[in-house]
Amino acid sequence: MKYKALLLFVFFVCTCDSFSQATNGEILTSKKYNIITSYESLSDFMQWYFPKEIYNEVKNQSVFECLKITYSSDKNSVEGFIYKPIVTNSKKYPVIIWNRGGTGNFGKFNESDLVSFYQLAKKGYIIVASNLRYIDDKERYDQAGGDDLNDIMNLIPLIKKLDYADSSNLFMVGFSRGALMTHLAIKNKIPINAATVIAGVTDAYKFFKERPEFINGWNKDGYVFDGLKNNLPDFEKNKKEYLRQRSVVYWADKINTPLLILHSRTDKRVPVENSIHLAAKLQNQGKVYSLVIYDDDGHSLPKHKEDVYNKIFNWFEKFKQ
Repeated sequence: MKYKALLLFVFFVCTCDSFSQATNGEILTSKKYNIITSYESLSDFMQWYFPKEIYNEVKNQSVFECLKITYSSDKNSVEGFIYKPIVTNSKKYPVIIWNRGGTGNFGKFNESDLVSFYQLAKKGYIIVASNLRYIDDKERYDQAGGDDLNDIMNLIPLIKKLDYADSSNLFMVGFSRGALMTHLAIKNKIPINAATVIAGVTDAYKFFKERPEFINGWNKDGYVFDGLKNNLPDFEKNKKEYLRQRSVVYWADKINTPLLILHSRTDKRVPVENSIHLAAKLQNQGKVYSLVIYDDDGHSLPKHKEDVYNKIFNWFEKFKQ
């Protein structure tokens, strides 16, 4: 019994030591990830959001596959996804890094997101996405643009190791919280050709004043978030800087990547003024951007999904090398 315990201890030490030596962007695990939920089992909202014929087309197609991976980021094991053709034929595909919305477990990628990935994959792109480090039992500690930004930055070395990825043609899509992460990634000079942001917060000072739960936290509907004031070091002392970091309108001069901005005039979660304000700043800075405001739609632009995918595709095609 004593020797058995010793062997287990040695194995544990070796495993941990091996993980600690993993380089950023190293894929640690990979397995196939499919849509298994039937359309009839979806909630009423999801059935409204995804038409049956489109959902079942993606569920039953045999051209693309999704790999659910874990990869190394600052010695964390982070969950991610790669959506790609099953047969690549030694071809290299342009890559879209897709930044998720939500906080913690709310809004994290799941099988229904494969429906969205498919829309751009069938236009010739592969999709790489991260659920970021603060999910599952860590969800309450989300920093929403703090050290979790590294989980996006560390996708670059991961992509460069994929023999079917064209690392000279990298692009980015960010929805809601993902738009904020996209702004920060661009500020940190992530090497992408162009980006699209959808319904993003651009002025955290104003937004968090109107939505104080992002500062104070919540515990409802099965989701727990301790709030930025508890998750960011010395928050009260550094509050002004933390909010500025999350407010692209105060450093629009750092946006040196062509940016497509999409929003709905009737967005009830993130007011459209966020995108209008950012566009005005980019205009004054002489940056390359395009602003599209839909007249009547929700936060995720569900009524214009096809047009959104087409606009993203056309924008990225303009900046392919």
